[in-house]
Amino acid sequence: IAASFLLKPFEKTVKAKFRKEAVDKLQKINPYIIGITGSYGKTSVKHILGHVLEFYGPTLFTPGSVNTEMGIVRIIREQLSPQHAYFIVEMGAYGIGSIARLCDLTPPKLSVITAIGQAHYERFKTLDDTTRAKFEIAEAVLAQQGHIILHDSVLEQPFAKSFYDVHKDNVITVGTTGQAKIISSTQTEDGLLIILQWKNIEYTIATPLYGLHHAGNIALAFATAAHLGMDPAHIVIALKSAPQISHRLEVK
Repeated sequence: IAASFLLKPFEKTVKAKFRKEAVDKLQKINPYIIGITGSYGKTSVKHILGHVLEFYGPTLFTPGSVNTEMGIVRIIREQLSPQHAYFIVEMGAYGIGSIARLCDLTPPKLSVITAIGQAHYERFKTLDDTTRAKFEIAEAVLAQQGHIILHDSVLEQPFAKSFYDVHKDNVITVGTTGQAKIISSTQTEDGLLIILQWKNIEYTIATPLYGLHHAGNIALAFATAAHLGMDPAHIVIALKSAPQISHRLEVK
């Protein structure tokens, strides 16, 4: 404990140095930043979206479940390069203000909110606080006149619904209703078979992922890529080879 206390000022200085290096590099390369958060599903959406966007342009996304400031700083310093057009950042919340600080580090031009639930309930105590913490990413995107893509289940929370009512033009909803509507989802031996409606056109998606909950994650990734300008037909092709996500109904 004593050693930790004595090292704290040194660690703070080192972290500040690394953070500044990351910020300077990010500003120089200036990729299109996509922020993803939610009580659950954010890691899965990140990996699915990262795979899809790689068909559209050079893409970097934080690996595994990396979603903290120093974890993101390390990825920027060690892996971000001038060729990257897109940078997908998973953002974890450890309390009110957590995501706002991450958005200050990596200001997103587009954000995805996957779900609001009782995961990490001990940190927030109420679903309202959880919602407010997650929607810090939406406020950051609005500051850049960007768009927020969210699962329609998020709107069950009063704060989220109030935000949506005021900023409808900047919000794209996904799920059983909204702009990206899941018509059906079926689990087969070879993976998921999903019929998704986007802009009044139905697309049949076959992907080697397991678990019907992934239908919402895939719909979020589809809507995000399509909103960025990727041809929906190309998104369908990309999803045919979506890699399995470690520790999330991964078949071994």
